[in-house]
Amino acid sequence: MFGIKLLFGIKTHKYNKPKHYSRESTINYSSSRNEYNIIFSSGIIDLTDLPADAKDVEINVVFGSGTVILPDSIAFNINPTSVFGSTILPSKRPELQGKPIDIESNVVFGRLEYKYAPPPKATTEHAETEKETF
Repeated sequence: MFGIKLLFGIKTHKYNKPKHYSRESTINYSSSRNEYNIIFSSGIIDLTDLPADAKDVEINVVFGSGTVILPDSIAFNINPTSVFGSTILPSKRPELQGKPIDIESNVVFGRLEYKYAPPPKATTEHAETEKETF
């Protein structure tokens, strides 16, 4: 029976494609996810919308490169593991109140860099307008 299945290509196992596969794109935070994968590509994982009470996050990069953008208002405990790759951690931020969110990252033959999101630009209330001279 196995030979017949092999010859005619009858599938006996169901294969589930990864739900969070990236191809040179930006992956935004979603409350329904706690795992983000970048495989054979490059991408940006934007966690700036992460709430302070979010679940722990796992990030995997395999044969690729990625950048994780973190909000600067939340404390993080980043646990990196790299095999033939590199992980660049963000500069230290002041201690914040509350329980930190754990991020476990695994990099295999790749590169992962963590950055804090830049502070929002202040908008001027009174924008100067050009005056026409007649």
